[in-house]
Amino acid sequence: ALEAARAQFGRVDLVVHGAGVDRSRALMDKDEAELAMILRTRLGGATALAEGAGEAKLVAFTSVSGRFGNAGQVDYAAANDGLAKLVVGHPGGLALDFSAWGEIGMAAPLAGAMRERGVDPMDPDAAAAQTVDLITGGATGEWVISGRLGDRAQAPPVASEVVDEVPGVSVVREVPVRLGVAWLDDHKMGSAGLLPGVVGMAVMAHAAHSLEPSLLIAGLSDVVFEKPVKVRGDDVKLLQVRADRGAVLDGTLLCDATLVGDAGLHHRARVRLGVQETASLADRPVPAWEPGPTSAEVYKRFFHGPSFQVLASSEVAQGAARAVSVPLGPALGRGLPDPWRTQAMAREFALQTAGAHCLFRKKAFALPIGCRDLRCLGAFTPGALVVATAWLGDETATEVTYDVALAVDGVHVEELLGLRFRKLNA
Repeated sequence: ALEAARAQFGRVDLVVHGAGVDRSRALMDKDEAELAMILRTRLGGATALAEGAGEAKLVAFTSVSGRFGNAGQVDYAAANDGLAKLVVGHPGGLALDFSAWGEIGMAAPLAGAMRERGVDPMDPDAAAAQTVDLITGGATGEWVISGRLGDRAQAPPVASEVVDEVPGVSVVREVPVRLGVAWLDDHKMGSAGLLPGVVGMAVMAHAAHSLEPSLLIAGLSDVVFEKPVKVRGDDVKLLQVRADRGAVLDGTLLCDATLVGDAGLHHRARVRLGVQETASLADRPVPAWEPGPTSAEVYKRFFHGPSFQVLASSEVAQGAARAVSVPLGPALGRGLPDPWRTQAMAREFALQTAGAHCLFRKKAFALPIGCRDLRCLGAFTPGALVVATAWLGDETATEVTYDVALAVDGVHVEELLGLRFRKLNA
């Protein structure tokens, strides 16, 4: 091709190489043919172009993955780093290490989600103009062209240790659980501390988030509390939380997470990473309210200790309940770090509002067993007062469901749709 161009135009001043392909997943899941394809696409053509470029300027469009690495892209990162070294070694060579572009390119489907987490996808027109300026201005060497490249993953909600990991693809963390911390001591039935479902959700969400910390936790779906985690006396329960990277659907990364112990599966959920979602309960009719059970009446029947007593007052109506929380300050959920503590206690407030309605209006004590869809619409500020509104959904002799909206200053911050409870004796 280069010889044909020289024959037609007399000379070649500039050769640009931009071909590339990526298949992001664990190295052990790739076969030789896939590795060869990714390396060959980046390096094979570049080698031929470098050999035939002669005195022409050689430019390569590479990736920041070659400079900094990226989870699930060991072959793609190696190919880009090799490409940059090859081109820079050519007299006057220029390698441009781009981060994600906002509207086109391989990372475009996740551009909106990345932006929410501090990753700045580049405007294609601006990136193209900068590229032209560098080439026409005679730039040489390796250049990184990007905005912010994202935030680091948050500390875990409960102390844990990574025992197995394929960065960006899967992670397994060991979580020891024992009595002696307020959030478990204040969540006991009889002598047994019960791992709160909201803590289980936080542990699973954190594991999934560690696979792609540049994205927001947009929500959880298909949450199931299969069996409770019970801790007695001096026992130490060793749990394992696992998260696996899944598909990208409509700009949202789906990750499956489980919490497993010696007794088998305890909790599972699908964690959604991407942009914050939109409210679905904002237009739900609000009934006429009448006074509901007081905080004292609720916690006379509930088993929650001081750091889990989040409900301050309540109102009830036919098929619905509304409650106001105490301030989500450090006295609640003691032992859990922020922002997980504030988020977990807000969700605990949702469960207690629905559970109180079931107990005082349906005359049935009930424990949560899952949630069809939890939507994260914003973030709870430590110390905030939250208003929970719970609407009664489907009901059978043994189960009952609610939709719950959590609002601060009239704005929905989270919604729990299809929140399921199993009825016990009232």
